[in-house]
Amino acid sequence: MSGPFFKWAHDEERLAENIAETVRQAAPKRIRNRERGYTAEEAVVVLKACRGYEPKADEFGRVHEPPESVAAKRWAPVETWASTPAEINLAVLGHVKKLTAMSGNPEPKRSGPTKEQRQANVAAGLDPDFDRDGLARLRSMR
Repeated sequence: MSGPFFKWAHDEERLAENIAETVRQAAPKRIRNRERGYTAEEAVVVLKACRGYEPKADEFGRVHEPPESVAAKRWAPVETWASTPAEINLAVLGHVKKLTAMSGNPEPKRSGPTKEQRQANVAAGLDPDFDRDGLARLRSMR
């Protein structure tokens, strides 16, 4: 914290020299509680998870998911090992956007409660900005 201050003071000609220019603080080494990488048991769990996706059937035993979508959800091990969780999340979101665009029926973008919902929330003595329909949609995704 003092380093940038002394640099600023020197740059602004308030100090003749930057006395903190050569000061360095050694960073402590990171302590590892285990070896890097996956254990054999963890690797088996990850491989089973990335290859074992099965589409869900409805109450009549019919699967409504196209085979291409099922195949896309079965990740190859190389893709899984080489991806960070953020990259996997982006890939899934991109896949959902692609499927939505292909269906030709994208869901409308909502940014909070509707005017009617706001009025109903106020009348019920609730927070008018809370999107209760959005919460219900999230709960139905389980």
